[in-house]
Amino acid sequence: MKEPMASRGNHVSTLDLLIMPLLACDHRGTRIGMGGGFYDRTLATASHRPFRLGLAHTFQYIDQTLPRQKWDQPLNALLTSEKFYIFKA
Repeated sequence: MKEPMASRGNHVSTLDLLIMPLLACDHRGTRIGMGGGFYDRTLATASHRPFRLGLAHTFQYIDQTLPRQKWDQPLNALLTSEKFYIFKA
């Protein structure tokens, strides 16, 4: 998946919804991303924070609590083929 660049896509300040890639997500909305930190860095400095939605297979939602660093940006919700999870802020 290519990272958004200034030449394509919209600035985060104009978005109402941001669909975020992930490898795994826990019950708090903490996600393991693709390893580059692009979404976390972008959202940490944005004045406007769009609703953050993860799309995943059911097995990617895990019961373990993932470690969360202070710069990690959790999801607001996760959608799988079996369930829609909403996480508290």
